[in-house]
Amino acid sequence: MSVDDGVFEYRKRLVAVIELSVNKRAACRQAGIHPSTFYRWRHALSNPKRPRSVSWADSYLEERIVGAALASPAAGPQRVADQLAAAGVVISPSRVWRTLRRHRLNTRQLRYALLQVHQQGAPPVPERGNVYVGELDADVPGDLIQMDCFQVGSFKETRLGGSKTQRGVIWQYTAIDVASSYTWAELHATAHNPSAVITSQLAHRVAADVTTWGWELRAISTDNGNEFRARLFCDTLEGLGVEHRFIRAGRPQSNGKVERVQGTILEECYQPALIAYVEPSISGLRRDLEEFLSYYNYQRPHRGKWNQGKPPTQIIHPKEKLHP
Repeated sequence: MSVDDGVFEYRKRLVAVIELSVNKRAACRQAGIHPSTFYRWRHALSNPKRPRSVSWADSYLEERIVGAALASPAAGPQRVADQLAAAGVVISPSRVWRTLRRHRLNTRQLRYALLQVHQQGAPPVPERGNVYVGELDADVPGDLIQMDCFQVGSFKETRLGGSKTQRGVIWQYTAIDVASSYTWAELHATAHNPSAVITSQLAHRVAADVTTWGWELRAISTDNGNEFRARLFCDTLEGLGVEHRFIRAGRPQSNGKVERVQGTILEECYQPALIAYVEPSISGLRRDLEEFLSYYNYQRPHRGKWNQGKPPTQIIHPKEKLHP
């Protein structure tokens, strides 16, 4: 089935569902489309017209745009344009957005909905709002590292201690260098809450990498979770000679960069991967995470104020090409 056939089938199904509703406006609102869009689609499906003449070049370009957007459903127009540019197709983000809007694929929710048409039984994909980063003080790599943890879930493979009934909780332990956006992330299963042992190990890993690159690790900021308040973690940072900064309680935006990268990993790595899994596993997600971080740190252009379109490794060593 081609992309156009998939879009046509999605619209056909949606129109059929709304047509059976007593209140069509409420059904349109629930589906995330305007009522005028529903009536336009219904008219087009009931009165098919001869398609307009489209050049081969325009048709090929639209296929590339739609294909890239569906391959990375969480990516916005700028990210899709960057991916196409890496493949030799130079196009503006506005052209990408207009094309996706014409195919009714201009939001990640619509793209995920279309993918779910072909993956029956896939769980609904929630929208995640933007996180305000705020003003951060970091001039060179190592000036400030932000660390955080978030719960990924509990899978069958994460039984603890050989128990057949007790499942562990999978946590992602994340660290990001503010000046370069270079990211470290690991998945580990614990009985309940994140472990101070693992956060300490991650701090040692970050310090070793920063030193290897020729920079100095100066400060690490965290929230007030027990895994960061624990004596073991505090002693680890003291032994490394690193300043430990606690953010103010109730203000996660103070650690906004690591919060945002965790949202990016969720949207661009876990959500597309989980759609394809029949039964998720921590070992499979670890491979997916490793592949994503390799792309994120070494290839992907970053549009933040520090990177200005450069991947993190180009900020760390501007004159050398680092490899994963």
